[in-house]
Amino acid sequence: MHRHLLAAFLVPCFFAVPQARAAEPEPAPRTPYWCLGECPARHEPDSPARLTFVKFNEGRSSLFFQGFLQTRFSQSNDDGSLPEGASVDVFSLYRARFTFGGKLEDWASMKLEVNAWDSINHELSPEEAYFDLTPADAAGIRAGLFKAPLMLHRMMSSSRFLFAEDPMVVSQRAVNIKGFDPKKKMNTFPSRDTGVMLFGDLYPFSRTRRDSILPPGFLRYYLAFQNGYDMKKGTGRGDAGMFSLRLEINPFGAQPWTEILPQRRGMFAVLGFQYAKSVDLEVQETREKDARLYGVDGLFLWGGLSLAGGWYRQESAYPVSFERERLEANASFDPAWKSQGWYFQAASFVPLAVGGVDWYRRLQVKLRWEEFDPFAMLGGHLYSPDMPEEFIPVGANTPQDRKTRVVTLGLNWFMDVAGIPDGILLSLDYLMRDELEPFRDINDIGPDGQGRLKNVQIRNNTTILQLQLSL
Repeated sequence: MHRHLLAAFLVPCFFAVPQARAAEPEPAPRTPYWCLGECPARHEPDSPARLTFVKFNEGRSSLFFQGFLQTRFSQSNDDGSLPEGASVDVFSLYRARFTFGGKLEDWASMKLEVNAWDSINHELSPEEAYFDLTPADAAGIRAGLFKAPLMLHRMMSSSRFLFAEDPMVVSQRAVNIKGFDPKKKMNTFPSRDTGVMLFGDLYPFSRTRRDSILPPGFLRYYLAFQNGYDMKKGTGRGDAGMFSLRLEINPFGAQPWTEILPQRRGMFAVLGFQYAKSVDLEVQETREKDARLYGVDGLFLWGGLSLAGGWYRQESAYPVSFERERLEANASFDPAWKSQGWYFQAASFVPLAVGGVDWYRRLQVKLRWEEFDPFAMLGGHLYSPDMPEEFIPVGANTPQDRKTRVVTLGLNWFMDVAGIPDGILLSLDYLMRDELEPFRDINDIGPDGQGRLKNVQIRNNTTILQLQLSL
């Protein structure tokens, strides 16, 4: 017993600094911080859940299959202010996706991800289907249907999310109840679209270099041109054209993005900057209205600790000269607006083993703090006298355009299945929602002839219990 306690204090796994390079030998199994009873506390190395069924080119190439299934129960409290027919208690098959892919040559690979079911269109459809050609580390090309290099949370697989729900600024939704869509949306920046992308390492230029002190993929770029058409929601038009650029710093080398499977023996960090430009597809006028996206995000994983955050802003605006012309002609035009928000999240595996169960391998606690304003005036642009009223949410049953803060607390429990580490994930999230803007009550008219501003909220706290199976 004394030996276990001494090891717990002298060799804590959190404070043993891991090495970034994969060539380092695997460390010996360690104990967690505290151990009560007989606790072996073995830490198996993490591995992706995939089935390799063909190998060729002397083992240098292979084809694989993998997939995941998510089912959930969500419950949102109803305080009587919700409109009639709003769903607050829902069982759902949330996602079911299967991937076939592989490395065909050292310079060629492919991926086909099929969406067998999701919460939007409930039908079989492709999620991604593309080829990668990488004749040089500094210049690769991707062609087909693929994820736009915008927003870290969109780019990673949804089986690697820490929480059941996307951050509000990523999903562009301030209310979780179905049917509560914001007044303005940016479908011109879909999460996946058909097009072509250039990508590669800006430095080091070659992963075979041995004279560089920086790891492979230290500085990477992604430059894509896509249609700008949301295939699932069927909005906009196919010739909009979306340009997107992402620059990425990987201090410990480029690795697949993930939030929920921290490399307990390694260290991973990424810092990304992104910019995109297209046209606002919601505006059907003779002159195209520019749409832009800006953002910065980051992710840090080490020893069971997970930290992530991001800030994004989407804008829709005409040139100021055009706005001035329309005002002088007393003609209408769509006003400039923005949606903007940020999130920060943290999680840690519980450094405890009890009765032979290593909670450091199983139990994860998590927290997310986020704010999002889906519809606000954009500085530096011109507005007619009546336009500011459009930016005030109207009516008790329209909270989807109000600036909102959500704090989420949750737990994740990981289980191995069929020899796959962490193949089952059971998560419990509780989302506490506060509206940070008042609304104009059109049923209570003031002396000015307008509805009075009131700070009445729809309490939309939500509980989500989700089960994920990865094969």
